[in-house]
Amino acid sequence: MVFAAASLKDALDEVNAAYRRDMGRETTTSYAASSTLAKQIEAAAPADIFISADLDWMDYLAKKNLIKAETQTNLLGNQLVLIVPSSSTIELGIAPNFPLAQALGNGRLAVADKGAKILGPFPDDTHPPIIYPIAAMASSTNSGDPSYITYLRSPAAGAVLEKHGFTVLK
Repeated sequence: MVFAAASLKDALDEVNAAYRRDMGRETTTSYAASSTLAKQIEAAAPADIFISADLDWMDYLAKKNLIKAETQTNLLGNQLVLIVPSSSTIELGIAPNFPLAQALGNGRLAVADKGAKILGPFPDDTHPPIIYPIAAMASSTNSGDPSYITYLRSPAAGAVLEKHGFTVLK
């Protein structure tokens, strides 16, 4: 049972299908916000592996001794991007002091909205790095945990994850 950040759904569904084909092993994945998944793990949900969309929620579980510390590693990186509705004709260059509030007008700023197109990435030096850590849970007795984590670091899985916009961390 893999608990994974919702932003990984499309990429991880594709990787899991390849894992099943290549390794002959089944996975079940539950997707939600990292905070929701961490709280469920804390409440004894039956997770074997957790992939968080940020380091803080993995650290939260680590401080409670709920992960196998030796399995924790930074798996993926990502970019922070500005999106607009796919029908939008707005053009806006992302740079220091760019007029984001003015561009919004009376509109709303949403995070992780579907049906959007990427207007551009925010420079890396404008926000903390976006890192997706992975770890096996301390309560897991699943002997497949190490092979799944190793598979996610394989070239085959890496190609799929990168196709979906993630950076595989070494």
